This record gives sequence, C-alpha cells and structure tokens, in this order.
Amino acid sequence: MNFTNITDFLDRITSPDTARGRVYSCSRIPGCELIINFGGREVYHEVFGFADIEEARPLRRGALYNLYSVSKVLTVVTALTLVERGELLMSDPVSHYIPAFASMKVKRPDGSLADAEKPVLAGDLFAMTSGIDYNITSPSVLKLLEGNPNPTALEAACAVAGEPLAFEPGSRWMYGLSLDVLGGLTEAVTGMSFGDYMKKVLLDPAGMNETYFDIPESRIKDRPSLYRCDDSAGAGRGILNKIDIDTNEYRIAMSAQSGGAGLHSTADDQIILARILTDMGKAPNGARILSPETVRLMRENRLCGILADDFTAFNPILFTGYGYGCGVRTLLNRTAAGSLSSVGEFGWAGAGGCYLLADPEAGLSVFYAQQLLNSQEPYVHPRLRNMIYASLSLTK
Repeated sequence: MNFTNITDFLDRITSPDTARGRVYSCSRIPGCELIINFGGREVYHEVFGFADIEEARPLRRGALYNLYSVSKVLTVVTALTLVERGELLMSDPVSHYIPAFASMKVKRPDGSLADAEKPVLAGDLFAMTSGIDYNITSPSVLKLLEGNPNPTALEAACAVAGEPLAFEPGSRWMYGLSLDVLGGLTEAVTGMSFGDYMKKVLLDPAGMNETYFDIPESRIKDRPSLYRCDDSAGAGRGILNKIDIDTNEYRIAMSAQSGGAGLHSTADDQIILARILTDMGKAPNGARILSPETVRLMRENRLCGILADDFTAFNPILFTGYGYGCGVRTLLNRTAAGSLSSVGEFGWAGAGGCYLLADPEAGLSVFYAQQLLNSQEPYVHPRLRNMIYASLSLTK
C-alpha cells in the first residue's frame, strides 16, 4: 500500500491561494478528512485544510460534519431492521401506517391531476420510485409549518402526502423526500421518535456515539464553518463564500429528524457505518446490526429500463455504470463507470461533500468528509475512489 498520491491530491485541493485578494482553492475545497479501513484495520486517516479559512483555523479530527444525504444510508439501515423484525414488508402500502397516503393524486404531463392507480409502497420509499419530489416548500409543507413549526418526522411525512406525486409509484425514479417519509413511516410503525429508534437499533449497539439529529451544546464549537463554492471563475478555481452554518435546503424542519438530510456526525462514527456495510451487517465491536441477507438486499440494483435511465441522468458523471438499491448507489459496470472499484461496491454521498463507500468483496470501507455546498463531488469523489483502489495495490 502506498498512499502518496492520495495525500498529494488532498493536500493540493485544500491548499489556499490568495490570488487577487480572495480565497481560492485549486479544486475548491476548504478542508477534508479521509479514513480508509482495509481488511479490518485502519490504514489511512488524515485531515487537510481549514475548518475556517478566514480565521486560519485548521480542521481537526473529531470535527462534526453535516452529513446531508449520507443521512439516507443510516435511515435505510434503521428502517431495514423493521423488515428483519417482521414489522414491515417492502410490499406494504405506506397508507397502512400513514393514512394520509391513502388517496394520492398524480400529475399528468399536461399539469392536470388524476387519482393514482397504484399505492405508494414501502419499497418505493427505499428505492426512490415513489413519485415524491424534493419540494420542501410545497403548499402542504408550508401550511404544516405555519401551524406547527416543530413537526415530527411523521407529521412532516403527512404533509408531504398532501402534494401530488410526480408519476405513478414504481414507474420512474426520482431523487426526493422518500427517505424523509421513510423516517416518518418508522415512527408510525414503532411509536418512537425516529431518532430514538435509530439510537436503539443502530447508533448505541454499534458504538456510534457522535451522530446526532440534535447537536449537544458541548459539540457545536466542533462544526467546521460552512462554505458555498462559486465556481463561475473557471480554470479549476472557485471562490469560497462562508454562509450560515445551519443552511440546509433539504430538510423540512430541524425538529422533523430528517431521514434524508438531518444528521451530523464525525468521520470516526461514519467509518463504523461503512464497516458495518462492508462486514455485511456486523459492527466493529461485534454487534449484529443487520443480517448479511438484508445487506445484500440493500445493495442489489432495483432499477432497470427507464428507471435506470432516470438514475443515470440525475448525475451522469457519478452514476454511469451504477445502479440504485435501497438508498445507495451500487456499481454494476466498471468499464462504463471508469472505476477501479469492485462490482458491487456501494454507498452514497451528501450535498456538503461527505462520501461513504463499502466494498465487502475487497474488505474496504471509506469515509471522506468535507463541509462545502456546491461540493465539487463530480470532481473529487471519482478521482479519490480510483486513487484509493490503486493505492491499495501499490508496494512502493
């Protein structure tokens, strides 16, 4: 193993350039952290760049990152425990647990509405084939927040049900609030808050003690500043503008414990999650979180035909050669993806640039963390992935 190329790359993309009196970065990243676990042991853990550029405050281990959509991976793992316990079937209509989904409307191409011919199934939530879009400012959601500014995940899911579906359930793929609704469904099934149930079946058993919907006061200072990259400058440079650290365009309300984008965590906690998936459901401390068969179900591609086309079109750079399972991408074709990783490698990423990869066949777990909107993941993630696989086979 030789990680020189990785270190050089991450150092390069986080090295500031004060040209023209503004802060720039070669590939627009303020700071990042990378953990690689291979064969059950940590072989790489380094931190680069800044937690706050203007204050010249370096990023440190133990930083608390906004996971954004990496939250979806934890949500799916949590909800799959309901399948294992016989409390939920993929074929169950969501309306069995959330009656607000009983009479859904569907948008026609001409803009008119029709009654949905099929129900939204639990499996549609897992696979993003529900027809639920990502509109967190829809009339139904705004009406909820006007009367209840601190809704639960279940109350937020009921509000989402007040809007028409973009298509008949199961007929297309669309990235949206499906996994937020899955969090609400979990509340409906268990009678517990989504966060409490996640702690019970995942966080506490696995020893993930630094993953939060609600950040403790003592940990707020450990959040890196949040930046947005203005990459209109071109030539591989981007202006990094600091923005409100609580900016989150993907959750309905902080109180709703968003299964799609609501969690904060450390890289150390998230490498535990990656290892659980790599080790087919078993945590590093020996706790069994999911069965191997459940992890196989999670990572199996669920899309074909036009649904697969929808997924690839969502981000051709990142998703060509990949399919989609339950809340995760899964590699189907190395040649199409231009990837050095193994077929079946799976995981997901978030809007701030966090990136989780699990590869059971290679015994590889990866978590990369950063906090930057307009995250540059099409530039960073595929390059980093290929360098990791190449580095593991190098001896010099």
